[in-house]
Amino acid sequence: MKKLIGLESRIYEKKFRGLYEMSDEEARKKSFAPGMSLYYFKEMGQKTAVDYLRENDKPVLIMQGGRDFQVLPEEDYADLKKQLETRGNVTFRLYPSLNHVFVEAIYDDILKASKDYSVERHIPEEVINDIAQFINERN
Repeated sequence: MKKLIGLESRIYEKKFRGLYEMSDEEARKKSFAPGMSLYYFKEMGQKTAVDYLRENDKPVLIMQGGRDFQVLPEEDYADLKKQLETRGNVTFRLYPSLNHVFVEAIYDDILKASKDYSVERHIPEEVINDIAQFINERN
């Protein structure tokens, strides 16, 4: 495990080296993965989601899977709730048994992500209904 983490860390260090010194155009030309340039990470590193949400007053629905091992409910989701607690038109929904893609989680281990995501499942009706309700309440 430590070997894998060390290798991954070196690969990312090399890919991201000099990222903030690059022009936006340079970052857009450098590929991180198919369909994703380094600009995505450059922009993310300069401005957080909370920054974007604080800049506007549009209603927001923030949804979180309770068994998400990529965006952690106890850390990331809790922090987002705290940072936006004074913003009145934010709706938060936590789905305890769902993973990052809002289906029933099978594993709670990031090393088994490909296994978890390769099993066909459907987004629960509760999630779809919450999205529909959020939209319909604003029309």
